[in-house]
Amino acid sequence: MLSDLPAADLVPLVERLVDLALHLSADGKILAISVYSDEFPAQLAADWKGRRLAEVVDAGETSRLEEAMQSARGGEVQRLDLVHSHAELPAGLPLQYQLRAASKKDGFYALGRDMRPTANLRQQLINAQQALEQDYWRLRQVETRYRRLFDMVGDAVLILDGQSRRVLEANPTAGELLGAGERSIVGKVFPRGFDARADSALQDMLKEIRATGRGQLRNLRLADGETRVDAAASFLRQGSEERYLLRLSGQVGAQQQAPGSGAIFLQEALRAAPDGVLLVDADGRIEAVNASFLSLAQILGEEQAVGQLADRWLGRSSVDMNVLLSNLQENAAVRLFGQSIEGVWIGI
Repeated sequence: MLSDLPAADLVPLVERLVDLALHLSADGKILAISVYSDEFPAQLAADWKGRRLAEVVDAGETSRLEEAMQSARGGEVQRLDLVHSHAELPAGLPLQYQLRAASKKDGFYALGRDMRPTANLRQQLINAQQALEQDYWRLRQVETRYRRLFDMVGDAVLILDGQSRRVLEANPTAGELLGAGERSIVGKVFPRGFDARADSALQDMLKEIRATGRGQLRNLRLADGETRVDAAASFLRQGSEERYLLRLSGQVGAQQQAPGSGAIFLQEALRAAPDGVLLVDADGRIEAVNASFLSLAQILGEEQAVGQLADRWLGRSSVDMNVLLSNLQENAAVRLFGQSIEGVWIGI
């Protein structure tokens, strides 16, 4: 079809398909040159015309050029990739040619396409692959550290699927505590390993923390009838995934403490006390509060206070809480330490 087209119709077609056209003599001298791209140096045609093509390519390209010209003399169309050198292009000019013999007397025609856009895309792909590999190995290192810490934690830790409540991950402590190895726990529906009352309480807590974000239960009895633990759970959403993070701690044998006596009785008594009571850890983070404190601080529910720093409500700044905790660590008790309680609204 193309052989029937007149030369006047082929010229605009060639201009759209190629960036450079060369007419070479039989020995490779550039007789005529047509540049169709604005990305080439302005003096390219003037610099190359009259010179042999081998003189304007990199030194390592000349042997391949000679082999292609020899094959083209036999009537074959040769595909040839060459890198040209030019003063205005320090990185070189890569071109892909289609080389064909015009006739035995007229030499060759070489139609070239600028390969720099393709080279740039390849370099971007290589850079992206290297960045992905670096991120992959960085994530592998983070995962390794996480796994080691996960296994070293003294408390039992479980990660549950937010929909099915199946155990996705469990550290060895959790397997031992709940009466089975880690492999038998993973994939099973939680709660398991507790007595009926604790099982029901855990199910209710998991339902509630979907709205509140976190929850806590104390003095849960395991299936063995003796071991008791405290449970703290958080609900996490990330994209379409929902997870429960559950920690079981504070194991107490029945022979050491019976429910309703000692510290447990004291805790229940404080919950009903008319005065506000806070239970905090060494950093001032709230572990439990009674109803009186919730009323004073204008907090809707205990779950909104547990896990927060007490200085959010107690004292004029974090300095007051730090002074109080420092005195407690030194003296075990502090009296007549005047403070103010500020109500803080928490959005749900």
